[in-house]
Amino acid sequence: MKNQLVRLLFFLLVISMLSACGSTESSKNGEDEEKSKEDSEEIIITHSMGEATIKTDPKRVVVLDPGALDNVLALGITPVGAPTMQLDMPFPEYLKDQTEDIEHIGTAYEPNIETIIKLKPDVIFGNKQYHEKLYEQLEAVGPTVIVETAGTTWKENLKIQAQALGLEDKAEKLLNDYHGRIENYKSSKGKDATSTEISLLRANTENVMVYLRQSFSGSIIEELGFSRPVSQQKDDFALELNNEALPEMDGDYIFWFTREQPNIIDSSFSNSPFWNNLEAVKNNKTFKVGYDTWLSGLGIQAANKIIDDVEKIIE
Repeated sequence: MKNQLVRLLFFLLVISMLSACGSTESSKNGEDEEKSKEDSEEIIITHSMGEATIKTDPKRVVVLDPGALDNVLALGITPVGAPTMQLDMPFPEYLKDQTEDIEHIGTAYEPNIETIIKLKPDVIFGNKQYHEKLYEQLEAVGPTVIVETAGTTWKENLKIQAQALGLEDKAEKLLNDYHGRIENYKSSKGKDATSTEISLLRANTENVMVYLRQSFSGSIIEELGFSRPVSQQKDDFALELNNEALPEMDGDYIFWFTREQPNIIDSSFSNSPFWNNLEAVKNNKTFKVGYDTWLSGLGIQAANKIIDDVEKIIE
């Protein structure tokens, strides 16, 4: 009974806020808008939590995670609202020229529902990993498309987001161009790639997460044809290690990224003889790369930025 009452109150809040947002418009404009909506066609999108009925050519798009932001911008649509990973963070640096007019709606884990209501979205894009518990609230605000997860499914996510926006041809071209870059790089490297082991590390304050084959950056490194150290050849997302497991972090190249300041690599490892004895460190093949692409990007533009970094570093 209590849950039903809470749900009813929320729906009433949504209705009242949407009514308030439209109260300043003239009755004629309101009638014209309703007629336009009635005349427009609809598309039904099947997603990981059900179905969403969306008007064709949606204009007001809200995204709830960085992967959706990346993909939607790549498709040529500027969302009206988007989150960041942390409240005090700006939108990703690599997207800064594309995000000037986007309203901040909180974090990817806790988007602000009231702000989303005010934005009057035609469609909302989220993922089940972050937004499953919010789905009913989001669906009450507007048509909501929820992909299974962010990360390794970024290509499938791009396709379903493009379908909802009526931009399947654009998505196909973006993916074809991406796969062309992959094949060109693999052809230029030949067997050198398969014999080169790449270690991927996320430095936290007190430990290191080794990113494995089922991580976003890990999947792209594998597509490029590189090998992973034996300890990192796991079909999993990540493995947590402390400074006693430094040998498992080694590789021919180490790419590392972090959101944390300070972090354990900068604060501790640089003075550790065990770290400095790793082959990649001794050979000056340890590279700090951008967290907003390698860690948080989760979309087609970030994937291409990772290829850019690899091309510069491993020629």
